[in-house]
Amino acid sequence: MRIGVVGLGSMGKQIALQLLQAGHQVTVWNRSNAPVDELVSRGAKGAMEISDTFQGDVVLSILFDDDAIRTTLLGSEGLAKAKPDCIHVCTSTVSIAFARTLKEFHDAHGLSYVGAPMLGRPDVIQKQGLNFLAAGDPVLLEQIESILSSLGKVWRIGSNPVEGQLAKLAANFMISGAIEAMAEAAALLRVYGADAERFFSVMGDTLFSSFIYRSYGPMVAGLAPATPSGLSLPLKDNLSFLQAAEATDIQVPLAKIVRANLLQVSESGGAAEDWSTALAKVAMGQIR
Repeated sequence: MRIGVVGLGSMGKQIALQLLQAGHQVTVWNRSNAPVDELVSRGAKGAMEISDTFQGDVVLSILFDDDAIRTTLLGSEGLAKAKPDCIHVCTSTVSIAFARTLKEFHDAHGLSYVGAPMLGRPDVIQKQGLNFLAAGDPVLLEQIESILSSLGKVWRIGSNPVEGQLAKLAANFMISGAIEAMAEAAALLRVYGADAERFFSVMGDTLFSSFIYRSYGPMVAGLAPATPSGLSLPLKDNLSFLQAAEATDIQVPLAKIVRANLLQVSESGGAAEDWSTALAKVAMGQIR
């Protein structure tokens, strides 16, 4: 299929490479030229304008946040010039307010739209290890499933694209809550001189036998290295979760605790850290 990829950061670049390896015709666009040139050397077509990526069958937008998508795609040179039957798949994690804006924009312009934010990091893409929380018209989901399946697993969340974004924010909150719980448990174990490595090994095989606990537990306890991924993304998604909650009557005290702790690390010079080590440092009293 003819697929456009907009945004060639750590995720977008690897996704474009994987789609090329799957035999698709891939057109790529990025604000800086270096990743475009590299992918062109690997068989992709470089887009002169953003709208060029929207002249095929499907476009995956992989942009950082609301503002990046608004600036890049909602202007006169982006989605407004899309081929009518091109399906736009937004894989970014955005706020609920902006997710609604995106849906309204697509509806107003008669464009096909799917919200399919991703769960996963760049190192799992070649292993087809991403998980897409896909929401939209079932007919559209059927059309894009083979493409997304070459990158990972597609989970159909609902018929409204906003539901995919809501699911991603909720999932990220649950991950942050699990990390915070592990950080506090690890701090208690360390203060009393207990064997944290043994504890997390047992928990990962019994009560908390899940990917999140098994992968983040050793990082939180300082038993395995964490790849520094920066706190800008978790802070962005945490704020979007809080804003969505504040628009209702529900209470989310844990999300507020996580935000305060992440901000504490970020403002203390640790903005480049992984959220696992950041929350662990606060729990251990290493950041005050």
